[in-house]
Amino acid sequence: MVKLQHKIKGKEQFMITIPKSLALQKGWKQGIELDLRFNERG
Repeated sequence: MVKLQHKIKGKEQFMITIPKSLALQKGWKQGIELDLRFNERG
């Protein structure tokens, strides 16, 4: 699993957890700055 943390203007943020394969498939490179943090279970 991968935790995606999205910071908006340095203030607001949300975090979701998705399968690692899904993150790699989507790439998450559509102009969105995401901090990918791989937890130890993934």
